[in-house]
Amino acid sequence: MNTFNNCMIVITNQKKTREQMLSLMDLYVMNNRITAEQYQELVDKMDQVGLE
Repeated sequence: MNTFNNCMIVITNQKKTREQMLSLMDLYVMNNRITAEQYQELVDKMDQVGLE
């Protein structure tokens, strides 16, 4: 599995808060582990599942 898929699973299962996920995702983008498009897709997923 890759970083994007792992993030998707964590978000779907609501294992972390929105703030925690955004912090992790910021690091992943800076280190080229996910793209800007994947970042936006993950943010949209957080909105969809109601992650707070």
